Amino acid sequence: MVALLGLGTEQLTVSSSSVGLASIPNAARKAMIRVRTAQVYQENDGTAAATNAGMAINSGSFIDLTDGLYNLSQFRWIRGGSVDATLDINYFR
Repeated sequence: MVALLGLGTEQLTVSSSSVGLASIPNAARKAMIRVRTAQVYQENDGTAAATNAGMAINSGSFIDLTDGLYNLSQFRWIRGGSVDATLDINYFR
């Protein structure tokens, strides 16, 4: 079991340009993200996400970044089709 201390939330629109997490709290080292509305493509090395490249993540999926091994500022997303996606993000320490 992982102990999580909540630090805040963010809702991010993912459109046709690559975007990263916009409001990471200073102490945040972990995040849980729900993908809504549409598929997204993800990169985790700081490079811009591109449609049909990287990891495809479908609407309704969760992205679990709660083991503390990730640099949250390195993640980028872009929508997979013509419809914008929404990411619901919970930050933790």
